Amino acid sequence: MLAQVKPDRAPVIERFAQRCRREFDRHYDPAALRIGAAAVVLSLAPGQHRTGGSGWRAVLEQRLELAERWCSTTD
Repeated sequence: MLAQVKPDRAPVIERFAQRCRREFDRHYDPAALRIGAAAVVLSLAPGQHRTGGSGWRAVLEQRLELAERWCSTTD
């Protein structure tokens, strides 16, 4: 989600996230971690709408897609 908030830093954020996922996967259940991450993203999804931010629908859709991607990587 940070890469969506700071698109100019997305490559660096993604590399760091990949390193974190690899390390966490060694110590914890990968499926449980990804479902948990999806749940957090979903909890943040309506935030832009609640705060009256412009473009809230696009932000909501991006966050829903991100949550779906987290869930699809549990296979």
